[in-house]
Amino acid sequence: MPTSPRVRHVRRAGRRVGLLATGGLVAGLLPLVGPAGVAQAAEACTTEVAPRSVLGLPTGPPCDDIAPPETTITALTPPPNAAGYLRTDDLTFTFSGRHTDGDTDPISFECQLDDDGASTNDRWEACQSPRTYQDLDDSSAAPYTFRVRAIDTADDAIDATASPGLLVAGAETDLPDLDESAAVSVVRVDTVAPNTFVLSSPPQLEGYRLPIADSLSPQVRLAADEGGSTFACDVDGAAVPCAEGVTTLRGLGPGDKTLTVRATDKAGNTDPTVKDSTAVFAVPADLTAGDGGRWRSLRSADALGGSFLETRERGATLRYYGRNVRELVLIGPSGPGAGSVEVKIGRARKWQPVDLATPTVDRQHLYTVRDQNSPLRTGTIRIRVTSDGRPVRLDGILAH
Repeated sequence: MPTSPRVRHVRRAGRRVGLLATGGLVAGLLPLVGPAGVAQAAEACTTEVAPRSVLGLPTGPPCDDIAPPETTITALTPPPNAAGYLRTDDLTFTFSGRHTDGDTDPISFECQLDDDGASTNDRWEACQSPRTYQDLDDSSAAPYTFRVRAIDTADDAIDATASPGLLVAGAETDLPDLDESAAVSVVRVDTVAPNTFVLSSPPQLEGYRLPIADSLSPQVRLAADEGGSTFACDVDGAAVPCAEGVTTLRGLGPGDKTLTVRATDKAGNTDPTVKDSTAVFAVPADLTAGDGGRWRSLRSADALGGSFLETRERGATLRYYGRNVRELVLIGPSGPGAGSVEVKIGRARKWQPVDLATPTVDRQHLYTVRDQNSPLRTGTIRIRVTSDGRPVRLDGILAH
């Protein structure tokens, strides 16, 4: 009567090394197990496929590959500006993954894009590089956050803790086979240009062709409907410094001026229209004395250039050259008891009398010598005092 096979398990240097049998059994046909079938602890390896014999039978427990691939975002197209903004609603992310331990398993990817800053497992979806997102809404409240993680495709499909066969235990652990520190890119999308506004500028007064500035450096107040916008301004085509809020326009020179303002938001969108961002006004000229010392200069914070001229001498004269003048306006402090002048342009036959006295004190009064409907005149404008002993105070002149 044949005897039953006797099996003996041998463990050498931490490895299960074979099967010894009597009664004619061939060594190596049955899985090798250690005492009590205890699984191996996690060790460095590049695959979680259990080792098998040439006959396909497991010869030992699987190993937990504890080194997932690393993920890198290599490009965002188009690239955002320095503030992290894009002016397009289509964007493409390019990314890659790599093993750090010689692993040759294929790598796949999962991506997610959100605009609330939260990353949840149910948002992950399989993706390939490059990944394009189209028709995105502007991210006014929060930026878009793109996340991508690389996955060891082969090992991710294996539960390393599962037994690969009879009497063979699985690995003690099965750590995630994906990059748990996903690569992240944050970007804001803004495709809409801001609207620009000139909220205040020299006011339009009744009876005058244009608003008249009360300073040689008039002030304007600028705004846009997108916070953080920057502003570009020009006066008659020449760039001038400006910013949100109150801006002082310096060095303009006398004459009619057109201010144009355009706001640019953080994404680089510039307001293409000037419907609400244009202001037209006139800047007076500052009168200067040149009549043999018959005028004196008095400082005043209300004056156009910080001072005005005063005389009490009859015949004292001021001169200013005007070209193609219709409207002519004198500017200066007024009040009861002020004197009078007469004005003539070029070769005009008649002098135009101007009474400077007013019922009440006005720190900067406008005296209309010629209105906007007057015929054009070119030549030297002479302003001659006709009163004697009464104060004549003049600050500026608008001849346009």
